[in-house]
Amino acid sequence: MRKAFKKTALYHHLEWSPLHRLFISINNSAYDAAQNTEMEFYRQFLRPKALVFDIGANNGSKSEVFLRLGARVVAVEPDSRCCQLLRNRFVFQRRFGLVPNAAGRTSGKLELFVDKPGSAYNTFSPKWRDLTHSRSCASAYVDVTTVDVMISDHGLPDFLKIDVEGFEYDVLLGLTMAVPIVSLEANLPTFREEALHCLERLFYLDANYRFHICENLSWNWRDTAWMTAAEAKRVVSERGEYCEIFAAIGV
Repeated sequence: MRKAFKKTALYHHLEWSPLHRLFISINNSAYDAAQNTEMEFYRQFLRPKALVFDIGANNGSKSEVFLRLGARVVAVEPDSRCCQLLRNRFVFQRRFGLVPNAAGRTSGKLELFVDKPGSAYNTFSPKWRDLTHSRSCASAYVDVTTVDVMISDHGLPDFLKIDVEGFEYDVLLGLTMAVPIVSLEANLPTFREEALHCLERLFYLDANYRFHICENLSWNWRDTAWMTAAEAKRVVSERGEYCEIFAAIGV
């Protein structure tokens, strides 16, 4: 019955709406527990009224964490199905704004390779496409903005989160000023070169950045201290599995 309902137009209309979110809270305590763990991790970075850019927001799980911590969130998401989910989820949330575009090195148009509508694995990276989809997967051209343009429109964020399936470096190329805190995913070992380029780009933007590695979905730091760029590059060069890289100034 539940699988049949998920295929209906009513489900698509209600998915991630406040009503659906309440249903999840009642029926999926593990999801809320994971959200609470993540919220405690991000509490060390975010204060009430902080401005967050959520680049690659997907269905808004991280945006919800940031909002629960009192932040203002501007989500960037090019997938039309995800945009509908985000509108559903945060329909009553005044501290949430949506930019229904991609983020890249320049404004314009980009080809989005589509695993399926709403998938977290949709990407602008041909390398990611070839590894996880097929060369014949669906695609669509979408509008692209840059982080610099977003800063012009919304102000300098306190925290910039980037999760765009192998396209993180291109997003950073659209940023020409330092943001106090940045996080990005590193799909190691396959995207090791791209992750190293991201570290170099952040160091180019500000040599005062220090780096930390968050272990694979554990919300625990790999080490006890923040690292220099050189130390972070060594760790990324040696790692063999997914992690999130955090960069911060003044830690």
